Amino acid sequence: MCCEVAVDICSRNLSIRQPRQTGDHPEVDQSELKNASAHYNGQYYQNKVQRFVTPARIAVPVMLLLFVAGLHVNNVRNLTTVNGALSCAKLFKAGSLQRNATTESGVWKPDGCAVRYRSINESIKCMADLTDKNLNAPFIVFAGDSRLRQLRDGLIFALTGQDYDVMANPHAKVDPSFYKKHAAHGDFYKSAGAHVRFEWLPYLDNGDGDMTKFIKRTIQSEFKPNLLVLGAGVWRIRDCERAKKSQETCSQEYKLLFLKLLPLLLQLSNTTDIIWTPQAVINEKLLRHPDDLQVGFNNRNMQLYNGVVREVLDSVSTWERPPVTFWHSAWETSVQLNDGIDGLHFGVHTKHHLIQMLINWMCSSVTRELSVFQDYTRFIWGNTPEEYCCE
Repeated sequence: MCCEVAVDICSRNLSIRQPRQTGDHPEVDQSELKNASAHYNGQYYQNKVQRFVTPARIAVPVMLLLFVAGLHVNNVRNLTTVNGALSCAKLFKAGSLQRNATTESGVWKPDGCAVRYRSINESIKCMADLTDKNLNAPFIVFAGDSRLRQLRDGLIFALTGQDYDVMANPHAKVDPSFYKKHAAHGDFYKSAGAHVRFEWLPYLDNGDGDMTKFIKRTIQSEFKPNLLVLGAGVWRIRDCERAKKSQETCSQEYKLLFLKLLPLLLQLSNTTDIIWTPQAVINEKLLRHPDDLQVGFNNRNMQLYNGVVREVLDSVSTWERPPVTFWHSAWETSVQLNDGIDGLHFGVHTKHHLIQMLINWMCSSVTRELSVFQDYTRFIWGNTPEEYCCE
């Protein structure tokens, strides 16, 4: 079992959240949604306002330089704060894959910043830095279907070099005694200094199912994850097709289920960063099972379900800091690489880029402290080299 620990890795989320509009959703209890939004906004100001200023460790010579220039350290911190917060959001927005001769999978380039790709040792150092900063080891949870399990496996690989993902790598070695595809599993990876957990939750529900119970348990838990990455949808698409219902009807039902879950997500977002992973691209030519084409697995349906979730999240988000981040670049990366071996799951290269985005997100609170002087020099001399996202 994963030993849960409490740690705050969200100091990179530096822009103060503004009050949200809940939107008109007559099918949902509006008082519940408004209460959750109010709780979300109030708790954010109470618990997270201190994150607006990132402490900077600046050497004496740099302090002298700042004094001579007639600037205060806080001015530099605020400059770092604004740049980091805006570029961090770009990780999950539009971008493009840039091929090069040095890496087989190329480099994912968000619009307006660059992903910092880390080696295993560099990722481990980030986990150690986060532990030193917060006095607890990072705790990351993935919840959803097999694609979310793949992301869990991808993070473990990025931190340990151990590959458990047979959906992307048929040569991966898995011990079935502790690794089951359709089951929850978590562990503390001592060599990496991080807790990583997966919850098998392939369905949204109407308020009394497994997904809702998991979110409620997490809210009530003394030790909450720092980062929750979740997503679900393909099983709903399959069941809808088998029931001979239109996907348009089912996608609207799916929207109502997501709306039902939203107040709980808003409440949890006061203490945990939440990222919603959309449905990934389908390569119909590679679908292994003969009935896969008969159960609605196509890109039209993937986008249909992605669209309703994004519509809901847009109704409660502002561009500065959404309570739940819609991971648009996960869809874009899967489209541009489309390297899955079975037509349905993430391929090795897609997963690699997505995990590096998540590590950028998690590590930004410690890497940004190191970039204060770089921001200062850009501010003074107008030098604007390529910036890493979140820094």
